[in-house]
Amino acid sequence: GDIHNFNISVGASDEFMEAVKNDSEYPLRSLSDPSDPKSTKIEVGKLRARKVFEKIVQGAWKNGEPGMIFLDEVNRNSPVIHLGKITATNPCGEQPLLPNESCNLGSIDVGKFVIYDSSGPKIDWNDLSKVIRLSIRFLDNVIDANKYAVEPIKKMTYGTRKLGLGVMGFADLLVKLQIPYDSKMGIELGRKLMLFFKNEADAESLSLAKERGPFPEWNNSKQKGRGEPKYRNACRLTVAPTGTISMIAGASSGIEPIFSLAFRKQNILGGETLYYVDGNFEKMANDEGFYSEELLEYLSNGGSLQDRQDVPDNIKRLFRVSSDISPEDHVLMQAAFQESTDAGISKTINFPNTASIEDVESAYMLAWETKCKGITVYRAGSRDKEVLTTGHSKQEYGDESTDLTDQIKSYVVERDRPQALSGITRRVRTGRGNLFVTINVADDGRPFEVFATHGKAGGNDAAMAEAVSRMASLSLRCGINPQDVVEQLRGITDVPSWDGGELIRSVPDAIALVLEQLVNKPPESIKDLRNSDSHQSEMFASRSPKELGLPTTASIDVIQSKPKVEVTVGETQLCPECSYGLAHEEGCVKCYSCGFSKC
Repeated sequence: GDIHNFNISVGASDEFMEAVKNDSEYPLRSLSDPSDPKSTKIEVGKLRARKVFEKIVQGAWKNGEPGMIFLDEVNRNSPVIHLGKITATNPCGEQPLLPNESCNLGSIDVGKFVIYDSSGPKIDWNDLSKVIRLSIRFLDNVIDANKYAVEPIKKMTYGTRKLGLGVMGFADLLVKLQIPYDSKMGIELGRKLMLFFKNEADAESLSLAKERGPFPEWNNSKQKGRGEPKYRNACRLTVAPTGTISMIAGASSGIEPIFSLAFRKQNILGGETLYYVDGNFEKMANDEGFYSEELLEYLSNGGSLQDRQDVPDNIKRLFRVSSDISPEDHVLMQAAFQESTDAGISKTINFPNTASIEDVESAYMLAWETKCKGITVYRAGSRDKEVLTTGHSKQEYGDESTDLTDQIKSYVVERDRPQALSGITRRVRTGRGNLFVTINVADDGRPFEVFATHGKAGGNDAAMAEAVSRMASLSLRCGINPQDVVEQLRGITDVPSWDGGELIRSVPDAIALVLEQLVNKPPESIKDLRNSDSHQSEMFASRSPKELGLPTTASIDVIQSKPKVEVTVGETQLCPECSYGLAHEEGCVKCYSCGFSKC
């Protein structure tokens, strides 16, 4: 709960979960030889399982972190356990893999397989069968057509030939069949649908094995040991996030319920605001005569259809969105799909803001008891505020009256700004969008000022970038060691993202990164910035603060480290591309307005 946006999962064993259930202790084990991962594990202590579990649950209630992955359930179903135990999953939770295995994923929009006759709507099972089989064949071809940058990945991928065919548009399918998501019929249809996927995918993998041979690790696999027929692929199914592709296809996400019936599309067509309305809902609203612009405005502003008196009860029952569905039904739907899924399932268990810690605890236990392989939760509004810590309390500021004037004078070196300065500009991709950082240096090669421009003008992100760069510039002009500025900013975390293999935790972290790279550049290269066309690529050589003639640590050490004091400040969860509200589903984060997705 102290950090967020990392999609962290805690690996839990059955032994641990049983100890939680029985309120007993569980053993802590460590390798007898830490340098040898195959060495014997020895017991080094014990902890009360419920106490640890409560910390996990409290963090999840606080801001959705961490989720859990049930490792024994994962390995119980691993067909190639002889290659090693799976100890981790990808962030979204749908693909627990061995070292050097790769994801090869695809999703079928099941909402497109509804046909109508005199008896009403029904699933076109024949057509769906054809598409499932074609998709399995296609994904198997991808393994051979792919170019592998790393040989161990190629070897492992060829060895197990795992696939990950999955589902999207499930909520659309239910609506077309007029089955509520959180009903017994809805959950049973989910179970039946994924069993059909399994049977058809297995049959096509068997057919491929006859044509092309089974996966090379077949002879040592658990499947052979159980006397199962030869498959071309060790695994065939998974339910991956479909945040972007489902939006392109105009389908609901994965096996999630409908997230929102209406939302705005802004800043398009010269600033005109348009509404996106769920197609099935729009048609039914028109057919039933309750469609209106006022209703769209109401729904797009977060209003609940369940509170509308002008909407028939059967329509409200059918169009219950994610926030209307109980966490228990979320988990039961995931469990129904998990029964026939080789790998894992990416799904978010949504809670109302009023949910208690005990509610989250119950969902975690239910996920384990129903044999889900993992669980991700999100309590509405739990990331609307961010807890920051300071190194002092309000009272400590009032009690200290030490005169710092002499110490400050001995430290600050006033530097007038020259008419012209040279510097570098680097674009950094942050979780809030592109950031352009410019650092100018003085004639002596020391960093003098920082400018940071966010890709989107206005708003909190641009204001934060300007505030941080102003304070960094003031510090540099006053002679503070640039490395001290870096250390203050580096590691601040907001919405993490990757840029060229570098983890960028936030806008301040990005500014610190560029400043640090400049500080570590050779002095002669800094002075030659104006004359060099290739200074961007040469600026990362090693350089210590001493080489710049700067102090290695700050000279003022008056305010000592104090106990942490929590201060709550507002933080909205906005899209880094268009500033629209973000949606938490499929174990991921995405924007319905512009299509941005973290996954």
